[in-house]
Amino acid sequence: LKIHFIRVVHRDSYNDIYPIMLLHDWQSSFWEFYKLLPILSNPNRFETATESRRKIAFDVIIPSIPSLIFSEKPSRPGLGVIEVARILMKLADRLLLSNYILYSHGESGCMLGMFKKPSCPAYLF
Repeated sequence: LKIHFIRVVHRDSYNDIYPIMLLHDWQSSFWEFYKLLPILSNPNRFETATESRRKIAFDVIIPSIPSLIFSEKPSRPGLGVIEVARILMKLADRLLLSNYILYSHGESGCMLGMFKKPSCPAYLF
């Protein structure tokens, strides 16, 4: 199953980089978070220095939920929230994310987040 995603990180500019996966709602797309990419991945560009003055940024991953817009549709019926959560866990594994922050938006995005967390508590901050 081919999963579309966007990943933006500026590794050479920051001391601490934290991976964050942003999940959109069923009625929307990855585009909902598109304007956050430069703010989260390169915050110094916007002079948003933290109080600790550490150079902190995010490795931003925004997947398109399977069967919506750019991600492939599964060949078998029965794609539910639990199956999508498993697919997104596999994506995180393929991207070598040992720990990451999960932000979910909207009703279905939050449901995905709830099903994802019990399945992989060691992965999430």
